[in-house]
Amino acid sequence: MGLTLVRRGMAWVYDRYVTDRGLYLIQEEAKAAKRGLWADTEPMPPWEWRHRGKTTDSETREKQ
Repeated sequence: MGLTLVRRGMAWVYDRYVTDRGLYLIQEEAKAAKRGLWADTEPMPPWEWRHRGKTTDSETREKQ
């Protein structure tokens, strides 16, 4: 299933968990074809999206 998602441009290859290095080539092909999320001019990795707007405990204390 991961292969299909990457091929369709619906998933990123996540370095931490990748076991099939061939997925990087598939991802590059999806990027070149501008499939799925790669159609966006500035796609944001999900790990960055999840952390946007969040602050650390020390940043929160500094604002108080």
